[in-house]
Amino acid sequence: SSNEVSGTSEVGGLVGYLYSQAKGVNTITLSYSNSLVTATGNDAGGLVGKAYAVKGAINSISKSYATGNVSGNIYVGGLVGQVGYSSVDNSFATGETTATNYVSSLAGLFNYSTLTNSYAIGKINTSGANVGGLVASATSSTGENVYFSSQTTGYIKTALGMNLKIYKMLSKETSYSNYNFDFLILIPHLFRQLTLV
Repeated sequence: SSNEVSGTSEVGGLVGYLYSQAKGVNTITLSYSNSLVTATGNDAGGLVGKAYAVKGAINSISKSYATGNVSGNIYVGGLVGQVGYSSVDNSFATGETTATNYVSSLAGLFNYSTLTNSYAIGKINTSGANVGGLVASATSSTGENVYFSSQTTGYIKTALGMNLKIYKMLSKETSYSNYNFDFLILIPHLFRQLTLV
């Protein structure tokens, strides 16, 4: 996806609202967006505005990324604005995010969900109190092998994830040796972006 996307709420570069009902299955995989995303309301993400599934359903974002800038009111993320009862793995975001509150380089709100093998490096612009380097706010969620850099995001605290310096994110001596992020092989331009930060 490559364009400019704008709307009120639930606005994403690829999908506005990824929703799964009971026993439903919705998966985004091997996808990307470099669209500029602008929302006047809530739930804005570089790839998906909001990802939510009812208990028992399957909702996932895998091996995908977003590089466009994102702006909105609250629940704004470089990859996803709001995540609930869903999973995100092997994905990343590099775009700049701007919001009033609940904003982060990857996801603004992350509830009852799992985040694995993912990272974000986009600059965060906000005057709000609920902000995080990778995830602004999280409830009953887990993060494994997930990273951000305060050198680029501008924020040290995060609800999920580990803060690393850029050179450590690129170093083979870091947790990337156990990262199992094969998707990186398919997107070498990411490393060029990191070295230009």
